[in-house]
Amino acid sequence: MRTGRIVRAGCMSDRQLQLELTREGVGRPTDLVMRYPPNWTAVIFFACMSFLHLINGLGAFWKGRIEGEMSAVLGVAFAIATAVALRLKNELAVRPSAGDLHLRTSLGRIWFERHIPFRSVRAVRLFLRGRSRLCDSRIEILCDGESIECPSTRVPRQEALYLAMAMDVELIKVCEGEEIPGAAGATSA
Repeated sequence: MRTGRIVRAGCMSDRQLQLELTREGVGRPTDLVMRYPPNWTAVIFFACMSFLHLINGLGAFWKGRIEGEMSAVLGVAFAIATAVALRLKNELAVRPSAGDLHLRTSLGRIWFERHIPFRSVRAVRLFLRGRSRLCDSRIEILCDGESIECPSTRVPRQEALYLAMAMDVELIKVCEGEEIPGAAGATSA
């Protein structure tokens, strides 16, 4: 028996419930840093071009032709581009403690950073490609005027849910092919 309290019966959305929990002392999720792998397509392309130009230049030098110098210069330039593509580091940090996304691109001591506040983030979109191919799934963070693709993961559903909860935004699931159990509101593409 309750006395002295007025109890209102009504629906409370999940977002309101989460805000109430946050106010009662349950902290926000911890910061998450995701690192992108090297762009292997660019690395292999530049390495092949370097190899071809250096081999071509070696043949031209062997025969005493001047064209060997140009091929050698291009071969060295493509070798440098290969090294840059391998050493380029990209990372995306979701920082609930600071209330922003932190995008960083670095090459050694040279870097470029961007900060996107959570208020500019509209939703997290999860593309599922079927039960058997979860590794082909993608996660995008939809912001004002752009979408940021997250690095691939082995647990796309859990990561997308974590991101949506950490930024307090909507989670959109887009399913392709076979229906995935537990995916409410699945859309066929």
